[in-house]
Amino acid sequence: MKRNSPIRGLLTFSLYASLGNASLALLGCIVLAIVFLITDNILFLSFLKMCGFLIMPMYVILSLGDKEGRWERFQLTMPIKRSSLLKAQYLSVVLSLIAPAIIVAITFGVRAFLQMEALEDDDVMHVLALAALGMPFFMAGIFFPLSSSKLGRGKEAPLLTICQFAALAILLIAPWASEQFGLPLAIVSVSTIAVSLVIFIASFFVTSAIYSKMDF
Repeated sequence: MKRNSPIRGLLTFSLYASLGNASLALLGCIVLAIVFLITDNILFLSFLKMCGFLIMPMYVILSLGDKEGRWERFQLTMPIKRSSLLKAQYLSVVLSLIAPAIIVAITFGVRAFLQMEALEDDDVMHVLALAALGMPFFMAGIFFPLSSSKLGRGKEAPLLTICQFAALAILLIAPWASEQFGLPLAIVSVSTIAVSLVIFIASFFVTSAIYSKMDF
């Protein structure tokens, strides 16, 4: 990415806009990682993944446009291609997963260094936390097209709340689906991530079509 790339500048804006709330989620991840290493309770690892892969990206998604200041409409008047604006939004969601992923990786690295016992991979909360990795893509895939449409403009906060509840519902339904269809919960979780990615990618083209017709 070029130094003076508009996408780079938009990504920087997204970072600073979400820094306040996202930093709290990041601090929560660090605290949960420390507690997990001290107690070796897999429940805290699950909470760590949920906090990092679900809550932190949620703040980034909400802050991508300063809705109260009508930033989204203002940026459409700037000499920047609308495709760049859209790419920056979707890249921000992907980048929001890097920090929690690093924390989780470091946690496992410290755990391996301390030569602690292996985790039980069949633990329900542990496996569901894997599915949480796909939820930011699911929420963004639903939120961006809806919030960009005429019906969704100005209703970003309630829309994101609906997306949150939908994501939580999916996580709660996963164990039931696993039992009903006789599938391992890990397979259900991986499938959830795959479907969320498909929704995320498809929504890019839907939102792009909406952006091309958006009025100033």
